[in-house]
Amino acid sequence: MTYHWRQDTTHPAYLISLVVGKFVELKDRAGQVPLHGYVPRGREAEGRELFRKTPAMIAAFSKVFGYPYPYPKYAQSTVFDFTFGGMENTGATTLTVRALQTPEEAIDQTYETLISHELAHQWWGDLVTCRDWSEGWLNEGFATYSEVVFWEAEHGRDEADFARLEQMCSYLVEDNGDYRRPLVETAYRYPSEIFDRHLYEKGACVVHMLRATLGDAVWRRGLKRYLERHAFGGVETGDLKRACEEVSGRNLTWFFDQWAHQGGHPELKVAREWDANARALLLTIEQVQEPDSVTPAVFHIPMVLELKVGDRRLRLPIEAKQRKETIRIPLPQKPRYVALDPEHDMMKLMEFPRSEEELLYGLQESSFSLERVRCARELATRGDPPVVEALFRAARGDRFWGVRIAALASLGEIGARRAGMADRIAELGKGQKPRVRRAVAWALGWMGGEEAIRHLRKMVSTDPSKFTAGMALLGIARSKREEAFDLLRAELARESHRDILRQHIFDGFVILKDPRAVPILLDYTRPEHRNEAREAATKALGKLGILDEKVESRLIELLRDPWFRVRSAAARSLAKLKAPRAEGAIREALQGEPMDTVQSAFEGALDDLKAPR
Repeated sequence: MTYHWRQDTTHPAYLISLVVGKFVELKDRAGQVPLHGYVPRGREAEGRELFRKTPAMIAAFSKVFGYPYPYPKYAQSTVFDFTFGGMENTGATTLTVRALQTPEEAIDQTYETLISHELAHQWWGDLVTCRDWSEGWLNEGFATYSEVVFWEAEHGRDEADFARLEQMCSYLVEDNGDYRRPLVETAYRYPSEIFDRHLYEKGACVVHMLRATLGDAVWRRGLKRYLERHAFGGVETGDLKRACEEVSGRNLTWFFDQWAHQGGHPELKVAREWDANARALLLTIEQVQEPDSVTPAVFHIPMVLELKVGDRRLRLPIEAKQRKETIRIPLPQKPRYVALDPEHDMMKLMEFPRSEEELLYGLQESSFSLERVRCARELATRGDPPVVEALFRAARGDRFWGVRIAALASLGEIGARRAGMADRIAELGKGQKPRVRRAVAWALGWMGGEEAIRHLRKMVSTDPSKFTAGMALLGIARSKREEAFDLLRAELARESHRDILRQHIFDGFVILKDPRAVPILLDYTRPEHRNEAREAATKALGKLGILDEKVESRLIELLRDPWFRVRSAAARSLAKLKAPRAEGAIREALQGEPMDTVQSAFEGALDDLKAPR
């Protein structure tokens, strides 16, 4: 039988897809757009649940982006051993079969973000395509921020803001621990090297800052003009800039220069003083980031200053444009509460000391969830009874679960300094969603102690969430008690979605640095285990720091493993261990390695081996 397919719209060459296999087809519609889902036979129920919100996503994106879904149909296929989570071919997304979950597995993880991300690429990456990979944030940054757009439409503002915070933190980990680069990066060995947390998560943060800077209505008009003008064509950052300048009437050179063509982010030290004679608040903002060839000495930062003055709540726009400046704000009386950028629209690190009274007020009264999160976390350095009780109230009853998590984290840090809190913290997990229960496990693990370990052991055996059980096991490992290794090893037989429980156990072995973990980890690198566990075990062998002939030989064998992520992990572990035969083995494996992502990992490992011990 011969099949013919014709697509009348212009098509980027790298976005063609052909999926062949035995599938069941699931049909739906989004307005006039036919939807097709393809899943293995017997997985129909999971497939319908996975694809269920696709029509709502198409409606939300069409409305916000100002441009209808651009292709005649949309198909989503789930395939085995897929290289990534998903791939946004025009009108036909390919997804990993791991996204199909039973109701029990769905307790711990949702794939809404994956489905919305790949769908959003139909606009960002397929309809308008970056001219070259240096401009890849126009594809990936927009698709990543689109996760937030749908999250807000489906779950509300608080959920969307917390997702933004997590994206920013993901970028900051890479920026602080690995490297810093401009968003638009032209220097790379392989394109895969820049498909990183800068491209995705920082790119998403930049899209949000553009939205906050322009205002929602103008931002939407800018996106609409950009899409309409460049539909089915190639784009670069300047095209987005021009569209946004035209609809806003503003010069945005400063914005794109500092956020797209330079690297880093502002690091602020903020102080304030009340001038009683002049009846004015003096707000001093100092930018303390260290400038270099990538990082500017001064960022232009538009922000909102929120004040509580008497019974009035004031919101004032301010702009920081100098290395250090003092802004004078006339007020009728001294404000009882001051919050700079309370919605946390601007990507930054900020040190802004505030009184305990202010932080308690912000924790209880702020209408913005991320400001309540910030207040909860800053209270961790205190510890007097009013603070502890306020944090317990927030952890028990704040209207948003993200604030409850932040309060629990602070209670855990206080509990490490102050005895007798474990029972009360453990009680806070009752009736809460899994993410909050994981925060309880984290807090107890941070505290340690006999009572905390007792509660953690109970969570391991009774909590329906395997992710929460894994977090409890990590807490037990952190205690480094004599029985910790045996407790972790006893849970290895339990199955979980994407082997998340075993991944936590292996991380616990790394914390314990126990040589008894070596044969277990070696065993889990064998091909009969699932790829997620095999990759985690391979990484753990490097982090454990115990090198012997068996470890070195097995890691060298894994340089040619069928699963590409295991090959990359093996090279990195060999480099971490400074294995004597590593350099020669990696160079030899590099000669026959077909994937550029693994080639990049191999070359990075070789660079690490050259570095001094």
